[in-house]
Amino acid sequence: MATPDLTSWIRGTQLDLECSATIRNLGTVVTAGVPVSGTLTLTRPAAVVRTADVLFQTLTPKALAAGLDSGWTADLQVTVRQGGTVHTVPLGRFRAITTEWSPGAPAVAAQLADELTLAVDDRYKYPYTMRKGWTYFEAIRRLLGILGITPAGTLHATIATDTTWGPIPASSIRVPITEDRERIELFELLNDRIKTQTWFDKNGVLTIRCDPAVYYRKAANRTRADYVLSDPAAFRVDAVKFAREDQYNALVIQPGESAENFWYSWRPVTFGNTPYGARFGAKPVFYSSDLLDTRAQAEAAIDEMLPDYTSPAKRLTVSAPPYWWIEAGNVVSLPGASSKPPRYVINAVSLPLGLGDMALELESIDPEQYEVPEYGA
Repeated sequence: MATPDLTSWIRGTQLDLECSATIRNLGTVVTAGVPVSGTLTLTRPAAVVRTADVLFQTLTPKALAAGLDSGWTADLQVTVRQGGTVHTVPLGRFRAITTEWSPGAPAVAAQLADELTLAVDDRYKYPYTMRKGWTYFEAIRRLLGILGITPAGTLHATIATDTTWGPIPASSIRVPITEDRERIELFELLNDRIKTQTWFDKNGVLTIRCDPAVYYRKAANRTRADYVLSDPAAFRVDAVKFAREDQYNALVIQPGESAENFWYSWRPVTFGNTPYGARFGAKPVFYSSDLLDTRAQAEAAIDEMLPDYTSPAKRLTVSAPPYWWIEAGNVVSLPGASSKPPRYVINAVSLPLGLGDMALELESIDPEQYEVPEYGA
């Protein structure tokens, strides 16, 4: 089975992703090449551009076989075409009798072909996390399966929990490079659809960063991109640790440097889940052996800055995903060990013109000075 050559696509040409089906009725092929083909044009770093035809967007396996009796089955597969190279991955078999999927090889999630049609249609922001209980790791495992990539051992064995600064849930998956690197690169780009970041570290290992705060889509409302925290208390760090992390970014990251030059660790930062109901601050942290010899050396340099950085009345500038309900004048807190964690008033909110994080200018305030408004007030 040929692996697609992605070199020309990475330089700007498009890659075609097709979903096709062969319908069989009681073992006899009655329809070959059912018209569910479409083209999924992927661009980098922009979002997916929808160029699929109407049939590809709307038809489900059940709709394809309308009019056939209960003996039909549908075998679906994904075909990736790049130039004259074709790579086909079977999705599985849909049976009319049970109206359920019998996963093919490699195994994929039940009803994934239905989700694939939604992936082309931008009605859902993260199509692979739509089903309740699908963590990002599970979604990644399914997408890896579609591309025929098998992580070393079980997936759980390749997930490491970072406990350096407390019981933070696992936030990365490391997949050793194999002869399937081209397919891993394909996954790296498709991966934009499930809100993760991937790269190859300096040791040649593909690392996938997940956002554990966006845990699963609420099953009760499939038409809105509503997400919940699996455990809000697990995504908190105290003010000193946050300050150290923020300074780490300022110290280590230099303009124009690529994430591929660094080994990477990520810790989420929470600002007062109460009154806003969701985490809205998180920054990735990069460490570079090219800039600092050891992590201990970098932390020692940052520790020298902390007294000035965390003292009362100091201002912080933090990055956060853009959320419409955050306004200047809102009060947020950095949860810590004290019964009255330090709180900050938002002096200014800077929104990006295009994609990217917003910037929040925070100024610390006395906990008794400012009354925290109720959400929606």
